[in-house]
Amino acid sequence: GRHDVGWQHGIAVDGKASKVKCNYCNEEYSGGVFRFKHHLAGTHKYVAPCRAVPNDVRQQMLDVVNKLQSNRIEKRKRTPSEDVQDNESNKKLMNCIQILDGLEGIGGGPFTKALKILKEDPLWRDVFLALSDDRKKDFVLNL
Repeated sequence: GRHDVGWQHGIAVDGKASKVKCNYCNEEYSGGVFRFKHHLAGTHKYVAPCRAVPNDVRQQMLDVVNKLQSNRIEKRKRTPSEDVQDNESNKKLMNCIQILDGLEGIGGGPFTKALKILKEDPLWRDVFLALSDDRKKDFVLNL
């Protein structure tokens, strides 16, 4: 089960994925295949660069680690407005849950159904919050 491209250029020491022996400089590195790819790429990040790696392999590994890095950054790169919207949405959801929890005579079934709808659809949160208490109860009981 070692499908990472890094394993084409090194071997696991003692069969452990956490320690890798470089096929080019014969040095052993702990920290797994992630650090090992940085060793091959020569990024100087986390680990000393390999002095014996062929240029094409170094370039390939550099592309691999840069792609991983940019994927990670993309995941994190959310605009503040998205975060603010999420925050607003979460506040509304918590508000809905508190109101739902406070409604008298609502059994587990309708409560759970309402919770699911309010959790999945932000528009329903706005609708629910705008309803009168009696209507909120009707809404939940008729799901």
